[in-house]
Amino acid sequence: MEHIHQFGQPFAITEYSQDKFTHDINAAYAAISGTEKGIGLAVDNVDHIEPIINLFDTFLGGEGGVYKTPLFQKLEAVQLCRP
Repeated sequence: MEHIHQFGQPFAITEYSQDKFTHDINAAYAAISGTEKGIGLAVDNVDHIEPIINLFDTFLGGEGGVYKTPLFQKLEAVQLCRP
């Protein structure tokens, strides 16, 4: 995939899972184990960001790993406005 430079989940799929934390962790794990390209993710809750960073640190060999590599390009929390 020479011309693909990053992988991203452009939105948080909240309608398909009642356990949004599990969905966000699984999406992050799938992204990091499925590519060596840069990763961008959207998560459902800002509280999910730190556990995902810890997951990436573990995958990359230790604390602070996520900040030492260009693998991780974007992680954002999506707060949905519901009526």
